[in-house]
Amino acid sequence: MRLADRLLGLPLCWLLTLWRRLVQWSGAPRYAAPRKVLFIKLAEQGSTVLAYRALRIAADRYGAENLYFMVFEDNRFILDELNIILPENVLAINADNLGSMIRGTLSAVRRARQLEIDATIDLEFFARSTAIISYMTGAAVRVGYHGWNGEGPYRGDLMTHRLFFNHHLHTSDAFQLHVEALEHAAEALPFFSSEIRLTFGSMDMEGPVKTRFRMPSRNEDYPQMQVSAEDKDAL
Repeated sequence: MRLADRLLGLPLCWLLTLWRRLVQWSGAPRYAAPRKVLFIKLAEQGSTVLAYRALRIAADRYGAENLYFMVFEDNRFILDELNIILPENVLAINADNLGSMIRGTLSAVRRARQLEIDATIDLEFFARSTAIISYMTGAAVRVGYHGWNGEGPYRGDLMTHRLFFNHHLHTSDAFQLHVEALEHAAEALPFFSSEIRLTFGSMDMEGPVKTRFRMPSRNEDYPQMQVSAEDKDAL
């Protein structure tokens, strides 16, 4: 997958970026409040768990029935455990080999276009494949990381709402910022208003270090994995 991301992803990101700029010359894109939101997080089960709060906020704002998630088939059981995305709204991709992964990805993109997805949230950090998928869905709003000054691998300029990767933020906070970005104009990013920053914590101006970030304590109700008696006996 990494080899395909490098060999195929690099030229595709460049070509699609060129195409996007040619299309934009014909008229400025129009953005509207999203109705159907597609999250893209193909791999890494642990990161999918850390997206729980972002998914919960999105479900409260847009309705769980309007949320979709694209993921590799081997990782979809994590979504079932989180119990936010409806089973029929999961776009699973078979990644047993390169051929099945490409076919599965094209099939998932085709379904996303049929669903008329109008916003995508790319939860991968710097994978080129998900940037390409986001653009190919045809969504008018695309949230994801952008290599502003060369941070991370080149993935073109395919996002409308371009975020800056901040390694000081916990991944769950970073994923929530992706959802918050949907409520802001693309021109305002990667910066957020002070109200958004205050939802994550407050600046601690006491002491010798003036830039310490104090996170508020959270009392979140995370889902508990349900383990059957048969599984316990087998273990």
